[in-house]
Amino acid sequence: MSKPSGAVPYSLLNWVRRMLVVRGRWKAFGRGTVRFLRPQNRKVLVYLREFEGETVLCVANVSRTAQAVELDLSEFAGRTPVELSGEVAFPKIGQLTYLLTLQPFGFYWFSLSAETNQPAWSTATSDNIAEYHTFIIRTGLNDIIDGRQRAILEKEVLPAYVAQRRWYQGKSSGVPAVRIADTQSFDKELLFGVLDVNGEHYALPLAIAWEDAPSNPFEAALALGRVRRGARIGLLTDGFATAGFARALLHGLAEGCGPGALACSRAPAFAEIAPDAEIEWPGAEQSNSTLIVGRRAVIKLFRRLVDGVHPEAEMVRALTERGFTGIASLMGEVRYKEAAVAVVQRFVENQGDAFRWSLDQVGRLIDDKAVTDGESGNDLEAYRNFITVAGRRLGEMHIVLAQPSDDPDFAPEEATAGTIAAWRERLHAQLDAAFALRDLGDRNAICAAAGKALGEGKGLPLTRIHGDLHLGQILVAAGDAIIIDFEGEPAKPLAERRAKNSPLRDVAGMLRSFDYVGGVVARNDRLVNTSQSADRAKTLLTEFGHIARDAFLDGYAKGRGRPLEAREEKLLAVFALEKAAYEIVYEANNRPDWIDVPAAGFIRLAAAL
Repeated sequence: MSKPSGAVPYSLLNWVRRMLVVRGRWKAFGRGTVRFLRPQNRKVLVYLREFEGETVLCVANVSRTAQAVELDLSEFAGRTPVELSGEVAFPKIGQLTYLLTLQPFGFYWFSLSAETNQPAWSTATSDNIAEYHTFIIRTGLNDIIDGRQRAILEKEVLPAYVAQRRWYQGKSSGVPAVRIADTQSFDKELLFGVLDVNGEHYALPLAIAWEDAPSNPFEAALALGRVRRGARIGLLTDGFATAGFARALLHGLAEGCGPGALACSRAPAFAEIAPDAEIEWPGAEQSNSTLIVGRRAVIKLFRRLVDGVHPEAEMVRALTERGFTGIASLMGEVRYKEAAVAVVQRFVENQGDAFRWSLDQVGRLIDDKAVTDGESGNDLEAYRNFITVAGRRLGEMHIVLAQPSDDPDFAPEEATAGTIAAWRERLHAQLDAAFALRDLGDRNAICAAAGKALGEGKGLPLTRIHGDLHLGQILVAAGDAIIIDFEGEPAKPLAERRAKNSPLRDVAGMLRSFDYVGGVVARNDRLVNTSQSADRAKTLLTEFGHIARDAFLDGYAKGRGRPLEAREEKLLAVFALEKAAYEIVYEANNRPDWIDVPAAGFIRLAAAL
C-alpha cells in the first residue's frame, strides 16, 4: 500500500511545506518593499525584498530552457549571498556583475549577508588591493626588496594587506606597522619573506604571477599589487597561491633548502612527487594555509612564526614513528631559524571534515523526517558507525601516547596534588570569565561540585594529547577517521600547547563538538522553527545527541581497551563544563549571537554535576 504524500519526504506536499517554512522566517517577504532589477536577459525575473536590515534577492527563470544572467549588485559589494533553502553561502559580491545560471523554470532566493563568510573555496574578492600600486622591475623581486620601492611596499601596501588577512591575529588593534624582517630567494620571481608585524613575525612568501602565463585560482585574490617589467604585466601576490612555491618546498625536502635561514628535513615517509603534479588549494584564507600536491602530499604553511618546538610536526613525527595509522604520516618539515614554517604530510582521500559531514547527515535527517510523520528508525546508523570508529581511533592514539618513552617530552606522568590545584585554578578562572558574561546558575555550587570531581583525578595518567580536538579536526576517510591538526590552540604559548594533560580533555572536546552540531542545526534549519515540525525536530536532535555521545564513548573504550572508570566520568564532566565556559567567552568575543549554544550546554552540564 502506498504511503500518503505527507509521509514521503520528497513529495510535492512536503516541498511546498518547506518553501512556506523558509518564506515564513523572513519578515521582508511579508512586509518588505519590492525593488525590481533589470538584467539584460529578459527571461530571468529578478527583484529585491527589503525590510529593517533584511535584504532578500529573488531570481527566477521563467523560460523552459536553462539561462544565465549577470546582475549588477555592486551596491552590496562585500556581502555574501546565502541561499535560503539550504543555508548555503555563495561567493562574495564584488564590483563586477554577478553571474548566475538557472535550470529551466529554476529559481534562487538569497539573503545578502554582511556577517557570513563566503565559501573557503571561493576566489572572489570585493577588495582589489592589486590596483593600489604598480611596482616597476628590471629583473625580479629583488628590485623591489632592495630598492626604493621597498618603502612603498612596507608603508603603503603591506599594512592594509596584512590587516585583512585571516591569519593575522591582531585585527582588533587596527592597521599594523609592518616591516620586512628577512627574505630568502628561491629564484628571481619567488622568495620567502618574514614580516615583522607589530613585533610578531609572520611568513609571507612573495611571487610574480604574469598575465600571459597560466594562472592559479588564488593569485588575484591574494595579490598585493601590480608588477610591470617592460611591456609585461603581472601581479605581486602571496607565493602560497603559486605552484612554484609548493614545488620549491618539495624540492627543498628532496635536495635541501640550500644556503640561508630556511632548513628542510625530510621524514622516512617522504616520497618524491613529479614536478608537474597538479596542485590544489582547498581555501585561501585560514589561520594557516594548506595546499595539496598531486593528491599525494599536503603542505601546511604556518603563518605566525614562533620560536620553539612546534607541536604539529613533533606530534605527527612521534605518532608516525610509533606506527599509529589514524593520522596522515609526516613526510617532512621546514623551519626558519628556530621557528616552524611548514609541515608536509601524506594526503588521505576523504569526504571532508567530520563537523561538516555531521551537519549534512543530521540536517538531511531533519529534512526527511521532521516535516513528515515518519519514524527515524535506523537513519542514524551510518553516523553511529563512523562516530564509533572516531572514538576508537582516539582511544588507540591515547594508548600510543601513553607508552613509556626515554624522551622526557613524551614520557607519561601521573596527576599529582599540584596538578589538581592547577586544574582547579584554571577552572575557576574560566568560570569567572563565563559568569561575567552570562548568568549560568549558582557559581559557588558549581565550583564546589566541580572541584570535588577534580580531586578524584589524582593518580590518573598525564600524557601528550591533541589539545584542540573537535569534529573539525577529524577527516571522514572511507569509513575511517583520520585525526589532523596537532598544533593545539594557536593563541596559546607553545609550552602550554606541548604540556602533558589528561587525555580526557580530548574526549571532552569531542563531546562538546556534538553539542555544537545539534546547536547549529537547531539554529540554521528552517524546519525546527515551525510549530508543525518543531517537536519532531527537537526529538530527532535529542536522539542524535545521545547516539553520538554513546557511540563515541563506546568506541573510545574499545580503542583504549577498557571503559571509563567512575572517577574518569566525573573528570570528563568537569572538563566538558570548562570547555563550555571557554566557548561562552569565545562566542561573546567573536560571534555574540551564538552564545546561546554553549550557554545551554553549560547549564545542562552544570545540572548533571
